[in-house]
Amino acid sequence: MYFWNVKQLIHDLKTHQVKQSQFKNYYIASSILILVSFFFVAITPEQPVRLNLATFVVNLGLLISWTNAIFKANGGEQGQQFLNRFFALYLPIVLKTLVIFVVAVILIELIWTNYSEGWSEPELEKINEYKDVAIDPIFSCVVYWRIYRAMLKIQEPLEN
Repeated sequence: MYFWNVKQLIHDLKTHQVKQSQFKNYYIASSILILVSFFFVAITPEQPVRLNLATFVVNLGLLISWTNAIFKANGGEQGQQFLNRFFALYLPIVLKTLVIFVVAVILIELIWTNYSEGWSEPELEKINEYKDVAIDPIFSCVVYWRIYRAMLKIQEPLEN
């Protein structure tokens, strides 16, 4: 199993070197990541219902549109092992993207605290709500895009 090396995973998927037991392990590890994210969402401060609903609708649209695009990138109806490939790619891509996003969010927060003195408390609260809600769809879009690009690479002919 690869936790970081997406390039090698793409090669192994392209050359059919990933075994069924490895696909199972990718599914389990990816599912654990999803469950952990549900846990973190459950313990975070409550957001207004309208913002949660908006985030849900945006993520639903991303899920449907990107899954269809990734399915087509895998060859559509003639593609092979779509779900196996998707879950195998999901794990290392989410881990790498998460590290990048954590660093980016920390930097944004540091910059934001230096430039937010001019805002009133209610304005800051509203801006922070929208900023916090925007992170999830942006993260999801980046993950889907990277899976899409990886799936396209799997479909490319092997280089000698």
